[in-house]
Amino acid sequence: MRELRRGVTGAIREAAGPLVERDVKKLTQLADKLSGHEYHTVAPPRIWPVMEQSAGHPFLLNQEDGEWRAYSAVCPSCKQHLHFLSYAAELKCFACDQNYRLGEDTRLALLPVRRANALLQVGLPAREAF
Repeated sequence: MRELRRGVTGAIREAAGPLVERDVKKLTQLADKLSGHEYHTVAPPRIWPVMEQSAGHPFLLNQEDGEWRAYSAVCPSCKQHLHFLSYAAELKCFACDQNYRLGEDTRLALLPVRRANALLQVGLPAREAF
């Protein structure tokens, strides 16, 4: 009886496993859509901070205290692209002459970052949002 129960339980797990995985993927995609972000995969840079662009949205990728952080490189006041000044560790908007320091300035939009195997995924605002 015990072997029969193990066999039936194993068969059910094997049959239901792919279905559950597919449902988990769908739920993750739904949660991403509801949060207003589209996740784009980027390779972790060897040198940081580094400016990246994905889906037409610029962002700065930096590692702070062992965690990856992504800052939107769009000026909060005039919506122009920001430029990274490496010597000052800040982003600058040449259109409205504003400076934004990394990690200190709360006006910069912090984008969600998650790990997917050896790659990073950055949550950029959905196309309707920008």
